[in-house]
Amino acid sequence: MAVRGKIVIGLGSLLVLAFAGIYAGIIYLSPLPMQVIDRDSSGIVSPAEAMDANDVGRRPDPQDPDCVEFYWLKDATVAYVSCGRGA
Repeated sequence: MAVRGKIVIGLGSLLVLAFAGIYAGIIYLSPLPMQVIDRDSSGIVSPAEAMDANDVGRRPDPQDPDCVEFYWLKDATVAYVSCGRGA
């Protein structure tokens, strides 16, 4: 195989690994649990779902002061309520 072909394969591999790392990092850093991130319950988090996973805000829950409400920034609807430790 020519050197040029090896370079192309190497750069392609690096791009795939970089994308996978960024994708996994976005999901890992989201404050939401996986069940909420995977909105269609398919078992696979799509790129759109991964991007939306970090597009959330955090506010105190009006019904329970010990809880924190995570909401979608695009429409302010509640995404998830976390109570107790880690809230």
